Amino acid sequence: MLNNNLQFIISIKRISSLFKVLLFVGIWFVSLAAFNNINAKPFDQDTSIIVVKKITYEGLKVTKPKIIDVEIELEINKPYQQQELDSLLKAQCIKLYNLQLFHWVKSELTDSKDEVIFKFQERWYFWPTPIFSLADRNISSWLKNMDFNRIDYGLHPAHYNFLGRNQRLTANLQEGFNKKYEIFYNIPYLNKAKNLGVNFAASTYRSRYLDFQLQDGKPITASLIDQFAIVNNYVKFGAQYRKDVEVQTLTSLTYNTILISDSLHNINSQLFHNRGNETNRYLRFNVTQTVNRRNTFSYPKEGCYVQLQYNAALGLEKTNRSPGIHEFSFESSYYKPFHKRWYYAGGAYASIKFGPSQNLLDYRQLGYKKYNRGFEFYTIPGNQAISQKNNVMYELIPQKDLKIPFIKWKKFNTVPISIYTGAHFDWGHVTDSIGFQQNLIANRLLAGGGLGIHIVTYYDRVLVLEYTFNNFGERGFFISTKFPI
Repeated sequence: MLNNNLQFIISIKRISSLFKVLLFVGIWFVSLAAFNNINAKPFDQDTSIIVVKKITYEGLKVTKPKIIDVEIELEINKPYQQQELDSLLKAQCIKLYNLQLFHWVKSELTDSKDEVIFKFQERWYFWPTPIFSLADRNISSWLKNMDFNRIDYGLHPAHYNFLGRNQRLTANLQEGFNKKYEIFYNIPYLNKAKNLGVNFAASTYRSRYLDFQLQDGKPITASLIDQFAIVNNYVKFGAQYRKDVEVQTLTSLTYNTILISDSLHNINSQLFHNRGNETNRYLRFNVTQTVNRRNTFSYPKEGCYVQLQYNAALGLEKTNRSPGIHEFSFESSYYKPFHKRWYYAGGAYASIKFGPSQNLLDYRQLGYKKYNRGFEFYTIPGNQAISQKNNVMYELIPQKDLKIPFIKWKKFNTVPISIYTGAHFDWGHVTDSIGFQQNLIANRLLAGGGLGIHIVTYYDRVLVLEYTFNNFGERGFFISTKFPI
């Protein structure tokens, strides 16, 4: 009877937590709908009719034309109003640019008004990038000891348009303090309709350091010399349904083995569900639905993004079967220009995890892949998490093309650069009903803000410099290479 009552109470708590997450998501969508109506303008009516009879491409040397055909929504011999056609061509250029295969994409309607020409400048696709990184958390930590044994080195070869079919083939060959050997292969077009794809990945990773417990809400990193803190191997197979570059559904199945050092497990039994020096084997299943309507994927200024995910993990050990865990997550962002060179960006994230597992590595929330500015040094595990981010940016220097006269190669002699400055405010909350040790800022409001400068250049590179503070009186200067929202 007592067990039944306890299970009933736990079920009520899960329903209540799920309701709070859904309420947060609903409020976010209503707010976006209201904001979207600001400065809305009616379209001017234009009665001139244009019939396109031919579509041609210029500048494709590596990329196969069929890859472009998949994304073209413009129809031959269909009558369009002038404004309708202009709007469609603008949207087509954005969609083609977001394939991330080209420096720029332009469209042109010929004087006869019966032919549309799409012009492209292809990127450089093969990058054998050297790996040289410090094994410590940051440069300051490494400089304190100046241990040259604590260096990772190797090669990261990557081809971002393999065979000219928008396939991506990448690898990591890393030696040094941490060992990593990985290969990733993504084939987006498998059938004639070009809407089904597959991907494959395999990885073996051995690291001498691991964030194994918390102290005052911040991670403590173990660094082992004579053994590896974690050995992580996996093989993943995935499939995807691709309506176009903006709407995709992905699913994957991963076979994973993880070995945690016994010395770390003895210090923190909450770290992982297996005993030290025992290999844990499990399957991970993932389904992801993404709708990406942003004007550019690297530094968006207009449009929206929505992603829904479900993750499940199931242990395979007979004698030490690991508890399963389930996760539902929601992520959305919205971008809108609201006055000349002023832009707003807002993002929301919500996650709920449940299952019999009681382990730190299973319940990672904010501070890992997702974080709030002002809390960059914290990692906050828990059952549920919500986060909302806001940016107001001013385009300080609109995009300029810097010519490098001594480089003759067109793929490299023009460097586009733009600079934005502005303010940000983030808030969030992580619910920890498990009771992880030293998880001090869970179950509390997390609010932070500050000022920043964003530098955007070619090959989707973004440099973010931000000064942030939080509601606990902490502040600092942080550097990242990804747009925060």
